[in-house]
Amino acid sequence: MLSSITLKLRLIITGSLFVAALLALFALPGETGAASTQPAQGQPADKPSTNTAGSAPPAAGPSLEELSNQAANPNAPLTQLQLRNVIAPRLPGFDGTGNVLQLQAIVPVKPHEITPFPLIMRFNFQVATVPKPIDQTALGNFQFFAQGVQTQSWGSWGIGFTVSAPTETFSKIPSGPWQLGPAAGIIYTGIEKLVLGGVVQNPISLTAKSGQSSNQLSFEPSITYTLPGGWYFGYPDFAWTVNWQNHGAVSFPVGLQVGKIILIGKQPFSVNIEGGYNAVRPHNGNGVPRSMIGIEFTALFPGL
Repeated sequence: MLSSITLKLRLIITGSLFVAALLALFALPGETGAASTQPAQGQPADKPSTNTAGSAPPAAGPSLEELSNQAANPNAPLTQLQLRNVIAPRLPGFDGTGNVLQLQAIVPVKPHEITPFPLIMRFNFQVATVPKPIDQTALGNFQFFAQGVQTQSWGSWGIGFTVSAPTETFSKIPSGPWQLGPAAGIIYTGIEKLVLGGVVQNPISLTAKSGQSSNQLSFEPSITYTLPGGWYFGYPDFAWTVNWQNHGAVSFPVGLQVGKIILIGKQPFSVNIEGGYNAVRPHNGNGVPRSMIGIEFTALFPGL
């Protein structure tokens, strides 16, 4: 009975997010359209703006295109709060659909006496649904990421670390170990409207019991091109992975992400839909899906 209620609730949440994403992308042209009419670079300062109150960022604030570039850049000092839902229609080794609901906060820290360079921190919380025979929805592991960033003429690079805490609440899956590992990111922005690069992490288990050790490298590509009006497209936010514990087994997803920067009042949001297919999977790829569908809503706070 409980699993049936959980399934219905998950379907309602997933369907609502999908419908809301479509509405945000295609049913709010007035707000984003008004914002994209702000004066272009080089326009005389005394030329009247066509912006209307409540439908565009403040004059001194970033344009929709600039917000799109910053949101796609993992090294950019932009405060963000992201709600993301990823669906795996078929999960090998299980009977049914897998789902991960993720809440991520991205918090930049300005240079100060202790760290004379900017920091980017990410706090990641997850709620995962694993189909039969596990048939449970529970909290996933908490993940923390931090890196110092150095800006260059061509873009930026950063070095830091990642931590994973065993906060899983599945009763049928053993809780994993504490994990700690290095992280680094490099982003090239030398081509106008293009963000190119990514972030690599390799958390390693610290407190693993026998048979529970973990050592996996992941690379999160950032390849995004910005279009007029706040639209953008690029590579989806699905990580490439190499599992060193499984003889270097590789997962290599490919796909497409399409999104738009919208305004609700004066608050900017990034909304996108993405799809991916694991072109390369481990031979014993239980739990590694063939295809994935993602929906993301991200509140952007450029003034913080």
